[in-house]
Amino acid sequence: MVKYYTPQVEPLKNGKFKYSIRYTDPSFLGVHKSSTTITKNTAKARNLADVKVKKMIQDKLNIQSIKQITMDKLIEDLQTNMSNQGLAPKTLDTYFACLSKISRTFGKRSADSITTIELNTYINNLLYKDELSNATAHKYHVVFTKLFDFAIQFGYAKKNPALKVKINLKNERAKKQDRVENWYLTDKELSKLFNHCLEKRELIFMLYSKCYTLLVCV
Repeated sequence: MVKYYTPQVEPLKNGKFKYSIRYTDPSFLGVHKSSTTITKNTAKARNLADVKVKKMIQDKLNIQSIKQITMDKLIEDLQTNMSNQGLAPKTLDTYFACLSKISRTFGKRSADSITTIELNTYINNLLYKDELSNATAHKYHVVFTKLFDFAIQFGYAKKNPALKVKINLKNERAKKQDRVENWYLTDKELSKLFNHCLEKRELIFMLYSKCYTLLVCV
């Protein structure tokens, strides 16, 4: 969406005034300016000039029409572009896996029709319906951001809906605690293991003894 800055009125040598408005838009980089000339620096003249200049800006932006593309084709183009960049295979695999899943939901849609609300819903479902991790949700957010930046770069969209996405992260403390408790042997479990080795008089006992000594020292 176009953003207008505060209008400026400059006196000219011929006694008239130049009424100008600076503006930005996702379809281009930097700040542009459009202006018109008014004969008097009055409130009425400025109001009329404001309407005229903004119409000129909108007409100019409409000429730069958005090229239509489906999400499937946009994803295909991005994958080709990333492959040509020579990125690491692991990086490509991560992006391509996410893009493949995104395609199954949004593939037939026009790229410029996707909204921030839809992306919020999609990522929220990853967290609470598919029960994926916060890290995975963040990964999809990064992929969406790159995808729509690519769309803007080549004229398929005017704004990036991923920029205003808000992720409702879940509390993963309990999950991490469960992982710690279940992935490592407790002192009691170690003791049982050592006793078993003693009873069986297996040579492997020596290995576990050394491991235990290292653990105690640490």
